[in-house]
Amino acid sequence: MREYRLIALIVSISFLAIILSGCFPIKIITYSISGHVKDTLGNPLSDVTISFDHGYAAVTTEASTGYWEKKGLSGTVTVVPSKDGWAFTPLERFVSATANNIDFTGTFTRKVFKTINVGKSPRFPAVNEKSNMVYVPNFDDNSVSVIDGSTDQVSTTINVGSRPQQAAVNVPLNKIYVTNYYDDSVSVIDGNSNKVVATIKVGVNPIGITVNPTTKKIYVANLGSNNVSVIDGASNSVSATIVVGNGPYGVKINSITNKLYVASFSSNKVNVVDCSNKTIVATITVGNKPANLNINVKTNKIYVSNSNDNSISVINGDNNSVIKTAFVGNGTSGIGINQKTNTIYIALWGDNEVLVMNGANDSIISQIKVGNTPHGVAVNYVSSKIYVTNYDSDTVSVIK
Repeated sequence: MREYRLIALIVSISFLAIILSGCFPIKIITYSISGHVKDTLGNPLSDVTISFDHGYAAVTTEASTGYWEKKGLSGTVTVVPSKDGWAFTPLERFVSATANNIDFTGTFTRKVFKTINVGKSPRFPAVNEKSNMVYVPNFDDNSVSVIDGSTDQVSTTINVGSRPQQAAVNVPLNKIYVTNYYDDSVSVIDGNSNKVVATIKVGVNPIGITVNPTTKKIYVANLGSNNVSVIDGASNSVSATIVVGNGPYGVKINSITNKLYVASFSSNKVNVVDCSNKTIVATITVGNKPANLNINVKTNKIYVSNSNDNSISVINGDNNSVIKTAFVGNGTSGIGINQKTNTIYIALWGDNEVLVMNGANDSIISQIKVGNTPHGVAVNYVSSKIYVTNYDSDTVSVIK
């Protein structure tokens, strides 16, 4: 009997050794799973990271559908969705076989967590993501409040020209440019010293301003002279003037395509300028009294606030056509975009709110109450904080 047991043991060990040596490989059964991620209104969520344990690589949801798929799984796997500013239900799911209904629902979680007192009548701010500083022009104080983003407190106040309107930042050079409406000038601030180092004369009643950090050119929309001043950032002098539509208000550069978009307040149009030759290459009809605009350079979509009909025009930068008009609330004003999460924030001065849009399909996902008469929005995509200027409260709301 003992001999038989010994022989059986030897045979078992030998068979196991053969399997381990690869002569009779064990076939591992794999499976695939998929699903959708949507918000509480049923809109698809883009750029949601779907993570898996056991070392499987993560995937992201598709922009237009919120769909995701993962192949080659084995065993029991934990699936977890994540996106900055969102909470998901359920928090996680466990799978062990093929399934096409591993779905999640996202809830937007951002809200105002701090209110900062600044100068009188703050307008359109700008953020330096590298230095984590926020620059807030105070229209009735002729000053700029500098907010330290690490503490969300005002660190200093800088005197500029008369009736400052908007700030723009050249991040690589750490230079800040501020339009002064009544002085017909732009103040240049050195971000290292927070001192005005130059004042540049431009056209009449400048409002909007934007910087191309690649070319070191600054573009200024002059409401009263129907043109755009081009400033050479190296010499701090006007190098060219571009005639545009009536009442240029907001202006924004796409640094990738080197196309400039100018909102013409009095003609209800957006002019597209090819900055390589400084010529208008397209004119796009939008809503009533377009004022501010912004660009998501990743999707090449331009968002325009039409201040007199409470709408947002969405322009496809590939063919310069309006692909959507959304009526969003009372008093559309400044627009901020988080390029990383493809989220758009729109100040509604008539509702004392910031409207939040999902850039994947330009649907409304949330409204956030802020201070009185919000005008401008600036996004720090590094810290994921949103800074909203409240004109009649003399404050900045910080959303996180």
